Amino acid sequence: MSVLGPGLTALLYLVAAVCFILALKGLSSPRTARRGNAIGAAGALVAVVTVFLSAKLENIPLIIAAIAARISGMFSSFAERNTVTTATKAPAAPMALPRRAVRGELRPFSARMKQTAATR
Repeated sequence: MSVLGPGLTALLYLVAAVCFILALKGLSSPRTARRGNAIGAAGALVAVVTVFLSAKLENIPLIIAAIAARISGMFSSFAERNTVTTATKAPAAPMALPRRAVRGELRPFSARMKQTAATR
């Protein structure tokens, strides 16, 4: 016995699909990644609840798989909060050149040795 009718089930699946598409759009930028992740989690929740309410409860393996998917989604959202994205890190400072190299006075070691040997 299913609680939802076929029309409402199809509408909820459509809402979940739109949430997943919006989540992918939000995940394209580090600035909107948290919101995209939340929209994706909401879409997953809508899809799982729709499965629970529209499928017959004799499908125990399907129910267990849906519960496991939701639990793994909760763990991934907690891990996402503690993850630093690469775009938020400060860029590395460029290596500074010695002043002698900028003025053109820095010569290779072998050239200095030849000059020293020639002056002796």
